[in-house]
Amino acid sequence: MSMSPWQTTTPTAGTTASGPAPSPRRATGAALGVLALTALGACSASEEPTTSPEGDATETVACEAPAPGRSTLDLVVDGVERTAEVYVPEAHDGETLAPAVLALHGSNNTPEMLLQISLLEETAEAEGFVLVVPQGSVPGGDEGTWAWNVPGVTDAPAGTPDDGAFVAELVDTVAADLCVDTQQVYATGYSGGGRMISAVACEDPGLLAAIAPVVGLRAGVPVEAADSETGLEPDAATCDPASGTPVIAFTGTEDPINPAEGGGAPYWGYSAQQATDRWAEINGCEAEPTTETSGAITTATYTSCSEGNELVEHVMEGVGHVWPGGDQGLHAEYVSVLGTPTDEISANALMWEFFTADR
Repeated sequence: MSMSPWQTTTPTAGTTASGPAPSPRRATGAALGVLALTALGACSASEEPTTSPEGDATETVACEAPAPGRSTLDLVVDGVERTAEVYVPEAHDGETLAPAVLALHGSNNTPEMLLQISLLEETAEAEGFVLVVPQGSVPGGDEGTWAWNVPGVTDAPAGTPDDGAFVAELVDTVAADLCVDTQQVYATGYSGGGRMISAVACEDPGLLAAIAPVVGLRAGVPVEAADSETGLEPDAATCDPASGTPVIAFTGTEDPINPAEGGGAPYWGYSAQQATDRWAEINGCEAEPTTETSGAITTATYTSCSEGNELVEHVMEGVGHVWPGGDQGLHAEYVSVLGTPTDEISANALMWEFFTADR
């Protein structure tokens, strides 16, 4: 049966609620073979300091500014050809290093679908960040669609690429070739893409400056639990990073694909609150969250977290498996599959404010 373009059930043959603990990415590193940038310029940062009028040494940046607008980035990682759609804002002139946001599509989706539903290109243009939307490695249930090889839960065919290694190489590539500041690389992801960036933050702490899963926050592989309403809990052994990561998450209480209360497909299992609680532990958040409700949105903000590793969750009452503030007309076409959309909040605006907050 053909699925809706935004139905994000993982299309692989099977999943498992247990599996090997993720292996560190950056320690081994994926070999970057051939790199081809379509309609993109190359750039590099000068290491020679100049002197400000006050006499202080400052770093200058000399880049051949990449062409503004959308283009395709092609690269080879561990011998496998990979692609990403890239959007460069007009404001990125090469005089300074730009921030970047990686945005990972959902299962049975494509980068183009995510760009359509999220309207992230408009936000990238308005805020001046480079937007990078890569393609997953696992063939989707519908021809031409893709999913992510999420460690421990995706029963991918033998030889399926390591998508965590791909994300790590992608960060290095856009930093080197698009004049991007490696300290300002953030990531969001819809559904399966949110699960993938959660796994990257678990396995490779420090690679991403902050993450913003949309209806997809996870905190390790689901395993059986003795005292849990869902009967499952996040396996701490599969998400025990050396340091935390700032997290902002979006959860719909009526999500039919990734249920907020848990259950659903084997790759999901435990509840959204259990995932948030585990990230509170990882991020060293000692106090109970403060909550504020406005309309159908309840925002939980965790304070007293370690080293600026803030944690915020927006719980959207009555809302489904959707991108908050995204293309409402497009969402309306798939209400029967994805549930009720919302424009009461904008995921794009809230995540960008979170990404750029002083820490």
